[in-house]
Amino acid sequence: MDIKQIIQIEFNRYVKKYKKNLTLPEYKFLRQMVYGILSIQHVHLNKIGSILQEEISLKKTTERLSRNLIKDKFERKLLKAHLEAQRWHLRRLRYIVFDLGDITKTYAKSMEGLELVHDGSKGKVSLGYWLSNIVAVSSKGEEIIPLYSELYALKKEQAEVSENKKIIDSLDFIDDYVSSEAIHVVDRGGDRRILIEDNLKKGRYFIIRQTGKRNLKYKGKIMSLKQISKKIRFTDAYRIKKRRKNKWVDVEYKVGGVAVEFDDFNQRLWLIKAQEKGKGYVWFLSYLSTEDLREAIRLTMEGYRNRWKIEE
Repeated sequence: MDIKQIIQIEFNRYVKKYKKNLTLPEYKFLRQMVYGILSIQHVHLNKIGSILQEEISLKKTTERLSRNLIKDKFERKLLKAHLEAQRWHLRRLRYIVFDLGDITKTYAKSMEGLELVHDGSKGKVSLGYWLSNIVAVSSKGEEIIPLYSELYALKKEQAEVSENKKIIDSLDFIDDYVSSEAIHVVDRGGDRRILIEDNLKKGRYFIIRQTGKRNLKYKGKIMSLKQISKKIRFTDAYRIKKRRKNKWVDVEYKVGGVAVEFDDFNQRLWLIKAQEKGKGYVWFLSYLSTEDLREAIRLTMEGYRNRWKIEE
């Protein structure tokens, strides 16, 4: 048995996990699309169709693939089939990393649904689409499983409201498949009252990097985050690998924290303050199952370290 046959057998074994949650035409489409993309290293339908070598014209093959791609609600069905297939593995992974991103189409003029988005890499507004990605990561970052990915457009006048709903809907969608002990890790884009409240109401543990503009309750008194920050003393040091100029480097942070509460929610949260040498403060609001500050610091910094795994 040559290497090509071995790869073919392993490929079929892997894709078969999705079969029970799809119709036969949908399953055939999934197998052919994945096989075609892997074989031809391309995403154009006519190139994928050519590698399939069906006993019909290439035009007919391409039309069939296209019909399946635009089939109503197929994307959600495929995402659900993926989550069902990975359910056992997902239950073992500690961190759920959510990332808000964008894809810019600088030179596109007539692509469907194009809207103005903020291009984070260039720091300017361009035409494109918003992107929501979620991955599950093990504690040590050795295992990564993609959970959810959605590309969408938002009208400018409804952007913030619609984006919040998109985030909440995506987290609701994966809830039944991940561990109830999983910790959701979100960057500063998740520091919104409506999102924090939704997580607390639904009992989701989380680590959210802060913008620094929030008020919290400290020892029964409402104070600004920065006021509370002044009361935090550094007690720990923690190393994190970060990507800088296309290289991974070790960065050491001094870290400390205090217990806080959010509005009228009678739940202990942790405000964690961290600082890299020569730089400003970074804050995290963490809702965790532990009542021990040192453990809260460890989990928060470990979660933040694994947040970078979504870049992979």
